[in-house]
Amino acid sequence: MLSLWIFGFAVAVVLALARLRWELDVRSLRARLSKGRERVPQPPYDPEEIRDLPAPVRRFFEAALVPGCPFIGGAALAHEGSIRLGPSFRGRVQRRPRRRSAAPLARRPR
Repeated sequence: MLSLWIFGFAVAVVLALARLRWELDVRSLRARLSKGRERVPQPPYDPEEIRDLPAPVRRFFEAALVPGCPFIGGAALAHEGSIRLGPSFRGRVQRRPRRRSAAPLARRPR
């Protein structure tokens, strides 16, 4: 019985260390991505750039962009909320709280 407790404790420690390593690796990769961003001067938006796009896409960009506006290099997105996992016992809905973030880049870092 004691060996089962020791085994369970060892598994818990290994999982905790694996999660810590994962978090540190993600933090390191995000730092490298941030450092790798280049400030590349680009010409401002020109409506001629979108003339070959499909009509719905072109209409969206025509409504969203102003001729001469500068392009952005990246954005930071964050989401907090819960995800519905489906019905559960007694008609209640299971929800798990989630917190996610992302930092998409317009150009690939070097």
